Amino acid sequence: MEVGAIPQVKLMRRVIDMFDLAYPVVDRFPLETVSSIIGSFTSSLFVSGQPSWQRHGSLAREKGFVTAALLRDPFEELAERLIALVHMKKWSEKALGNSVFKRHATLLNIVDGLDLGSEKSLLGGFRKLSAEQYNLLRSPMTRAFGCSPEEEVQRRSVSIALDNLAQFDLVGTRERFGEFSILLDALLGAPIFEGAELQTLPGAPELALILANIGLVADLIDEDIALYSFAAEAVQSGLGERGVHA
Repeated sequence: MEVGAIPQVKLMRRVIDMFDLAYPVVDRFPLETVSSIIGSFTSSLFVSGQPSWQRHGSLAREKGFVTAALLRDPFEELAERLIALVHMKKWSEKALGNSVFKRHATLLNIVDGLDLGSEKSLLGGFRKLSAEQYNLLRSPMTRAFGCSPEEEVQRRSVSIALDNLAQFDLVGTRERFGEFSILLDALLGAPIFEGAELQTLPGAPELALILANIGLVADLIDEDIALYSFAAEAVQSGLGERGVHA
């Protein structure tokens, strides 16, 4: 489970070659197809993306998956999503069949005339969100871990998401990806993620700092802010200040 605007394509290409079957960005498929994939009769299957844990988690545990969740600072995730939307807007005519594009098509018009370096422009853009767009952007981590597909995110979804995350074999944060990789390789019994790196769109960290100062944005991802705070504290406590070393 990796909740991000853009799939980690370079990392996925490296990982999928080590499994008999692999389904990156599995949430591009219908729910029934995802269930069929997770229920496959194979012991070498890699699935990644943002499937609904409420819908598919019990099946994954039943099939004996090693389950890992990588969380990200909500402001950084939203910042990268906005930057990705700007790029998608430019490529829209050429990307009609792309699964990532399809998932974000409803959001493309929110970046029209948007200055990502201006707090005032960003505030104006978020004020213009339609109800559908607001729900699509609202706390994606909490939705993935704490909501059924047909549910809207609510504050109580945070508690449900935390309870579900407690069932994972491993939960980590992007800030401590190196340690996450070491522990995940230990669980898998092979150096699959050894030396792997995550990619971040240029400008995302800087934009995240601007977004963090906008109250309307904090309201939009309020549940994810709470979820990440609790989870990051637990990760920090579990790893300790000194971290994990190979």
